[in-house]
Amino acid sequence: DWEAYAAFTKVFFRYSTLVNLVARYTSANQIGLVGFGRCDGLQGCSNDKEVRFEASVAHLVAKNTAIGFEYQQHGDNLDGRSINVGGLNLTGLTELLDGLSVDGLSNALQQEEESDWWDIFFAYAPNKKISFVIAYLMLGNISVSPDNNGFYFSTHLTF
Repeated sequence: DWEAYAAFTKVFFRYSTLVNLVARYTSANQIGLVGFGRCDGLQGCSNDKEVRFEASVAHLVAKNTAIGFEYQQHGDNLDGRSINVGGLNLTGLTELLDGLSVDGLSNALQQEEESDWWDIFFAYAPNKKISFVIAYLMLGNISVSPDNNGFYFSTHLTF
């Protein structure tokens, strides 16, 4: 599949605040990790693209320390649809599980509504060879798994 985007980046306040805005023309589901477009059952697949927005802001509180946030808008192609495994659509199995009337099974193979993604971050580089980033990510629903939120920590070392 393909997508197109336009990104606009500007530095404000004497080089201390960076703002990045993106308009992305896409049909990606979870940034393409679970496919593109939508299928209703075995027929009726479409790959209709739409414009989605992204933004990020980073502010240097010192020469080697930054804080900021990011946002990425997501589509609504997945809400309530059965998962597709290796090209095999599991709509019939989902309906069978729903007919069993066992708590939790009826929605086990149905995808959650795709959530927009957010994060806040803190970055610190004590010197040119070491940097640290800690962030809290709010990814929300991803496929059949709800409430994917948590911390992220990264270290970059150069020798």
